[in-house]
Amino acid sequence: MNFSFDKNYVVEDFILNTTWENLPEQIQARAIVCSVDLMIALLLGSKGKQFSAGIKMAENNFKDGNVAVVGCAKTFGLLGAVVAMAHASNSFDIDDGHNMIKGHPGTSFVAGVLAAAYKENISYKEYLTTLVVCYEVAVRCGLAVQDHYGYLHSTGTYGAFGTACGNGKNYEIFPRTVEQRFVCCRVPCSFNSGSCVLSNILL
Repeated sequence: MNFSFDKNYVVEDFILNTTWENLPEQIQARAIVCSVDLMIALLLGSKGKQFSAGIKMAENNFKDGNVAVVGCAKTFGLLGAVVAMAHASNSFDIDDGHNMIKGHPGTSFVAGVLAAAYKENISYKEYLTTLVVCYEVAVRCGLAVQDHYGYLHSTGTYGAFGTACGNGKNYEIFPRTVEQRFVCCRVPCSFNSGSCVLSNILL
């Protein structure tokens, strides 16, 4: 597959201009279910040894801050909260999956976007909208990379992309900055109108 890189900002526009109100009802309902599933994975994960290791890492490196961590009374800086919750989200491998990419998109970005949501004090609807954005771009990125290379890529490949895009939404940054985040992730993503991938998330 040969990628073309026309600068039409379709992905950036989707990230920055998607609102809860313009999402179809079935996607809104699915986003709520996915958010509950991810929260349960975080809560149960906070009871495991992997989470304890994440907390210790956060305490040693990112302890200053007031960002909440699911399943823990302590607060950390943004990166500390991300590290701690990332250790919890996939601790017991009970998070969602997606057949088309054979991976776990939700766990790859939930720590990053939830920590930023706590830090920015965004509303639940805004958080749900961010989740939709993350699922859409992460899964499509996974499909594009899979198609390009001819084999499956790990969650880490498309997870970084999903997290960058989700926090582009959380922080309402400009299209050019979102584009720069894509470059940092070093992955191409084909994004065109079509069926919503969130409806294919398996819980």
